[in-house]
Amino acid sequence: MYHYMDMEGNEINLVVSTKIVDVIIGEMLFRPEDELDVVDDDDLASISDRNRNIKKLHRSALQLFKLDENKDGYTVSIKKVMHFKLAIQHVSCALSFRQVATTIEQTKNTCKITKLDDLNDTIVGQYMRILVDHTLQIISNILASDDVWAFVISFDGSQHRDTMFFDVRIRVSMNGVLHNLHLITMPHFDCHTAANQEAMLVKLLGALFVGWTHKLIGIMTDEEKTNMGHVNGVQVHMVWCVEFKVVQIWCALHQLDLVIHMAVNKVDGGFWLKTAYTWSMYLCKESNLITEMGEM
Repeated sequence: MYHYMDMEGNEINLVVSTKIVDVIIGEMLFRPEDELDVVDDDDLASISDRNRNIKKLHRSALQLFKLDENKDGYTVSIKKVMHFKLAIQHVSCALSFRQVATTIEQTKNTCKITKLDDLNDTIVGQYMRILVDHTLQIISNILASDDVWAFVISFDGSQHRDTMFFDVRIRVSMNGVLHNLHLITMPHFDCHTAANQEAMLVKLLGALFVGWTHKLIGIMTDEEKTNMGHVNGVQVHMVWCVEFKVVQIWCALHQLDLVIHMAVNKVDGGFWLKTAYTWSMYLCKESNLITEMGEM
């Protein structure tokens, strides 16, 4: 991300589109129930109190984003660059927002660095929202570029602490180079139906790049029936949204579950399945070995 930011100045100024901030950050990633967990129950005596607190929390979450006069984008100004740098680096080490704030506070006290004053977990969370927005803006600019005529989307879901998270990746060729970009890990709060997941993806892509239906040519996912169902799967729903024919891709082993789940073990006396599985495990171990050794 540093490649796309001026990290050397005394202030960082970023511009993000209105849809990315309002739709993705302000709606899709903002869950009132989670925000209200930190509010004193005495402040939620009635529905009107609850709604008032939700609006207040929503404004607080987006307070660093300033709407331009012509209302075609938001400007973000980060005046404490050192705060921002350290917050990003500490979160990348898997520290929680609260741990990041505590660690930087201890660094300030030990090293007598007054620039590190006034950082808390709320501000760290706001910095992460800015980073998410800026990442999405960069990918939006890439997809809108005339050099990019098509892209492929890949997604998969996983449960964590009773919340479904949808991991979305974009594969795109630009200037002759194929890029595999992590777009976002989106929490999914609705029922995990194909229709709801499809609606979430359509909303996400629409906020990211309005012309996505003209450029999407491939969809990749796993064998989970909600994703891969040939009648009402997420893939099928997504195909209906786009203008051109779409290549639907999933790995060979996952394809087995769609048609010949019960019979595949009888193919060639089980030899085909055993061979496919062996090769899959071998390639996985080979990749891990290369990583461990640091060489081919």
